[in-house]
Amino acid sequence: MTLNRLVVTKAINDHLLGFEFRNDELYRIKDLASTIPIGSIYCGQVHSVAKNINAAFVYIQDDVKGFLPLSETMGNVKIGDKVLVQINVDKMKTKEFGLTSKFQLKSPSLILTVGNVEIGISKKISDKHRREELKELMTRYKNREFGFIVRTRAKSMDNAAIMADAASLIERYTKLVMKFKHIAPKTLLYNTNSNAAYCQEFLSYEDSKIITDDREFFNEISKYNILCEFNKLTNVSLLNQYSLQKNINNAINTNVWLDCGGYLVIEHTEAMTVIDVNTGKYNVGRDREKAIFKVNKEACYEIAKQLRIRNISGMVIVDFINMENKEHILELKTYIKELLDHDYVKASFAGFSNLGLGEITRKKEESPLKEILEK
Repeated sequence: MTLNRLVVTKAINDHLLGFEFRNDELYRIKDLASTIPIGSIYCGQVHSVAKNINAAFVYIQDDVKGFLPLSETMGNVKIGDKVLVQINVDKMKTKEFGLTSKFQLKSPSLILTVGNVEIGISKKISDKHRREELKELMTRYKNREFGFIVRTRAKSMDNAAIMADAASLIERYTKLVMKFKHIAPKTLLYNTNSNAAYCQEFLSYEDSKIITDDREFFNEISKYNILCEFNKLTNVSLLNQYSLQKNINNAINTNVWLDCGGYLVIEHTEAMTVIDVNTGKYNVGRDREKAIFKVNKEACYEIAKQLRIRNISGMVIVDFINMENKEHILELKTYIKELLDHDYVKASFAGFSNLGLGEITRKKEESPLKEILEK
């Protein structure tokens, strides 16, 4: 039985979305309609340098500008300079695309990291012997320009296939640099089909399948020999079959109910997201501390899930129900850290503040779901 499904449809607001279910539970909602996808690499031109915010504004197309932190450059930049940049943060409301010159190139087993010359191993590869083997294998490729991150998929791959990936990435990098030297500014240099890459990565999970009712998307990824099922059932829409509208409604509501009867209140401000945990309908009973711990723990699971589905990024403050038991507090910290480790972007729990508020940070990449639905 297929437990992991990627359901792709335009049924919501005529906007192409991918509903990713893992173990039959919604894991994330992916925007598949972006015309300038994250990961694209451009020959940009510096429009201005703002020393007060340590950043440069760079045109990547005649009418498209990006924000390049000076910490993300490979040296000093000045107005008019050509710069090799990659989009690493989607455009959000009034904010420009986020750019970096320390770009990455990906293959199934490796990520080539320009400007970071270290060899990193995915922490999801837990076998100590395999980690050491992979580290030794990749050390031969160390140089002054780039390093590598060994991805989780490499743990079960043949070393020869990993080395072939490394050779392919190095060749791609070399060609990019050479092309950059001779090309005019504001030109696209590299644009892997982000939808195809996303689908290929999704299918790397066991028991996975992709299903769509959008003919254009089906034809697009079929060009890359990606297995995809086209929904031909006219009497049963994907919208109803997978309760997609219900999932969307749950992902934009301010209140989110927990199975125990408690609930979350999720509110957004300009600077951060604030989440309040409440007991709601839950019968606390005589053992108040045990009951509060149960609600807080269930809230942790739902918070991690909502951050992924809504694609909430930046600073998140969580007002858990106050607990006195130090063992419960420690267990809660450990649990939420484990949950955040399963996010598709970097997310971390910084701990509890002096006021007892939980502090979460989540990397900004793609636009929030609410913003995508408003497009």
